[in-house]
Amino acid sequence: MTIQKVLFMEDRPMERSGSADALGSTVRNVGEAAASAAERVGASLDQGRAALSDLQEALGQKTRACLRTTDTYVRDNPWQAVGIAAGIGLLIGVLVGRR
Repeated sequence: MTIQKVLFMEDRPMERSGSADALGSTVRNVGEAAASAAERVGASLDQGRAALSDLQEALGQKTRACLRTTDTYVRDNPWQAVGIAAGIGLLIGVLVGRR
């Protein structure tokens, strides 16, 4: 650094202080923005978890209803259920046998 630059900087202590204040203000603003963004992300995650929980509950109810219906059908028509299962097994066997 040249002597002229050093003397110039010594003559301007307020400007350096102002720059430091501006930098500190910028850092605080970035910190506040990051905190605000983190809060928004957290709120979005909470909403997502709630929606997923609701979806899981609805899917569980539909699955249980489907299982009850299937159980009732198999109990009422056991030989048809055996025939359907055999047909599906034959179809899978043919498809796997082709490869």
